Amino acid sequence: MSNLKTNRRKMHTSQSMRGKKLFIDAAIICFLIMAWFKLCMGIESSLEVDTAADETLYLYSGITQTTPADYGPLYGLWYWLLWWTTPDRIDLYYLNWRMTTLLPVLAFYLICRLNRVTPLVSAVAAWLLLISSINVSTWPRVSHLALFIVLLSLSAISLLRSRSRSSLAIATGLLAASYVRPELFLSYVAGLGVVLIDLIRDYRQKQLLPWLTMIITGFVQLALLIWQGVPMTGERSFVAFSQHFATSWITWNNSQLDPWNDFPYIMQTAFGDDVDTVWEAFLANPMLILRHMVQNVIRLYGIATLLPVGVVHYSATADRIDKLFLWVVLFTALGVFLMTLHLIRRSISELLFRKEHNRLRVWIIICTLLVFISIISIYPRPHYLLLLILPLLFFVIVVYTANQPLTPPRLPELVLTVSLMFLLTPMPWWSTNNQWQTPALRFLNTLNSVQQAQLTVLVPLDIAGLYIPTFKKIIAYHENGNEFMDLLDEADIVIIGSVSSSETIRRFTSYPQQYGFEPILEPYIPSLFIRSEHRQLFSTK
Repeated sequence: MSNLKTNRRKMHTSQSMRGKKLFIDAAIICFLIMAWFKLCMGIESSLEVDTAADETLYLYSGITQTTPADYGPLYGLWYWLLWWTTPDRIDLYYLNWRMTTLLPVLAFYLICRLNRVTPLVSAVAAWLLLISSINVSTWPRVSHLALFIVLLSLSAISLLRSRSRSSLAIATGLLAASYVRPELFLSYVAGLGVVLIDLIRDYRQKQLLPWLTMIITGFVQLALLIWQGVPMTGERSFVAFSQHFATSWITWNNSQLDPWNDFPYIMQTAFGDDVDTVWEAFLANPMLILRHMVQNVIRLYGIATLLPVGVVHYSATADRIDKLFLWVVLFTALGVFLMTLHLIRRSISELLFRKEHNRLRVWIIICTLLVFISIISIYPRPHYLLLLILPLLFFVIVVYTANQPLTPPRLPELVLTVSLMFLLTPMPWWSTNNQWQTPALRFLNTLNSVQQAQLTVLVPLDIAGLYIPTFKKIIAYHENGNEFMDLLDEADIVIIGSVSSSETIRRFTSYPQQYGFEPILEPYIPSLFIRSEHRQLFSTK
């Protein structure tokens, strides 16, 4: 009888402890959402729409469902789903920015908790990711969704006890992520090797193979490959390589060419004709490719964008205060990390190679090593580096994993910590002046006030998809300006997105009256021109 009472008491205590842990996790998730809300306040007052040309192309191809396999069709599908809730393209643009800021943070916290990292450490780590500039200010946002999918996939290691089931789930997640970032297809192929090894091991140990899981995941993977094709077979990877190689070539030769528009000529000059893949370029001139890779290694100083050193600059004084505050936060976290290493009295190598983290370590290497190689081969742009969050996640897990069952943090300790982090959460988009719209947003709203059905607008190709689609017609031109004059006769409104390298476009912007156009001299919008007979339609404010 006493044993029964003891068992009931233990069960009640266990259930009570589990309930407290769930309550604490829910409270911390609510805190992260509140901090995210504070972080994104006033985003429309500082974040320019037309500074992220790649993002507007993703948006347009997503809502029109015209994204090829090598251009992130799953990211396009994500935009399409959001579009059903937010039809206005400008609001959709900002909604996506907000959501991609939050989702990787929540997944980061989830995987830390699943690996038995204490709640407060998980909260601090997720909060540091939330406020880091690589999360907040990096664009395009495509890598944020890829990171979110990869983190959710890695959580299968803790959620699924069967090695084979978890490997199949992670491999399927990597295939899905490769339709967001094509270079992850290499990680998927390598992950299939891990799946095969786990299946053979289970078979030899006479464990029941997960036939149902194999059939479901196999069907999903095959359906994706048939529906979208292999994500690395298109031209995107080679175009990206060519444009970024062109930046190196221009640096070496002190050239005035534009790498984004003149890369075909540069590639022909460097590697000759009939070079259509990176491998063919390597065979044509291996030393030049190696020199480019060395140049990219040097460029890796950009990895500093992983640090929370400030993202928006209102004034020199505010910028210095912002950076000073965030560097103090960073070094405080580093000091706590080093003190933890001292207290647990274990070497770094002993922590990194703990047996209990073998599977997580293998999968993180697969997810990051091949991606890192592709980064060095193309260019270490900040959004490419976002997946390098995964090794940092592994460090947090191996150092702060709770080896023994720990009691949840006490309520005062929890409240004090999350309150302090909330107060320290920066507001990089918030502005104290009365200008609540960016120049681009005010510009788009000005366009929206015109009788659009009667007008034809001529816009740069890279931002055509964002502009309000209710004009009589939208015509897109390339920044090289070859067809600009041919299209000009049909246009009523002309938008020049940036200072162009085309002599034709520069001549038009300098003397628009010669072509029957007038500039709209609204502050910050010198690149909007309208036919003289339509000038009265615009009421600038």
